[in-house]
Amino acid sequence: MIRRTALAVLLLSVVALAGCAGKQQIIIDAPQESVVRQQTPSAPSQALVRTARSALGVPYRSGGRTPAEGFDCSGFVWWTFRQHGVDLPRTSEEQAACGNPVPPGGELRPADIIVFRTGSGPLGLHTAIYTGGGQFVHSPKPGGIVREESLTVLYWQRAFISARRILHPAEQTAAAQP
Repeated sequence: MIRRTALAVLLLSVVALAGCAGKQQIIIDAPQESVVRQQTPSAPSQALVRTARSALGVPYRSGGRTPAEGFDCSGFVWWTFRQHGVDLPRTSEEQAACGNPVPPGGELRPADIIVFRTGSGPLGLHTAIYTGGGQFVHSPKPGGIVREESLTVLYWQRAFISARRILHPAEQTAAAQP
């Protein structure tokens, strides 16, 4: 009887928790079967990643969209893609809806936009650029600087909600410019 009750409680817990699985999960540290996998980067995505990394150390500035004035998160993503002839929307909310979604368990590619929920409401989104190897570059917050971080950090794993594919093989020739 106790076993049956324990099993029933366990099953109800699993069902209840299934309703909380509304966001995409990432697992990086599993050696064999990682949900975040990386394809071989193309030359255009490598060039875009180099541009993103060229902004490392630029200070955060709300509304900022150039290295000279500083960047907020979406301004940094917007500027980086613009340097390669790719016109993106300016806000995190719009960037979180542009391009094509990377399906849960899909392969992240360098130059994908990754989206985090860092606040509440529709303005609580944060965007960054995936650079490969479980890393991303972003402009994090007031007082911070553009930096590269790991998706293995528990905070970012919990905040991760999706990834967006902007560069596609047929379109990547346009983005190859430095």
